[in-house]
Amino acid sequence: MVSNQSDIQGDIDAVLTDKALTDEVPILAVEELEPEDQELRLRIEAAQKLLPSWFIIRMMSDSWYFGLLTVNNTIIGIQCVDGVSQAADGSIWLDVTLLDTNLLRTDALQQDIIIAPTSRTRASINASHIVAAFELEDT
Repeated sequence: MVSNQSDIQGDIDAVLTDKALTDEVPILAVEELEPEDQELRLRIEAAQKLLPSWFIIRMMSDSWYFGLLTVNNTIIGIQCVDGVSQAADGSIWLDVTLLDTNLLRTDALQQDIIIAPTSRTRASINASHIVAAFELEDT
């Protein structure tokens, strides 16, 4: 089932306000949020202008086992998208935190996943090389 944009916005608002998603949860203005939540909301809104898809909200507001499938059929394992930016040449870049664990159930994927080779897990990925974004584990 595909979520519509208002469902997704409701989800992120619930995460940012640290409340369960109900009809009674007010959508707080950015100024009413805690400083760290204000920053996250503003980063997500900026990212959505460059890449308006469901995965931006989900992958920027949670730390999980996510996969980015590249054009050459390689999966890059990430924990989260930290930011999205546009380079001077117009290309879109994802700043990510790579997965640093091999505890994934790769048997289900039947494919190797690129993870951080060191304890330094920050990376930037050119979005034009990504053809799919998905979760690697069930919740």
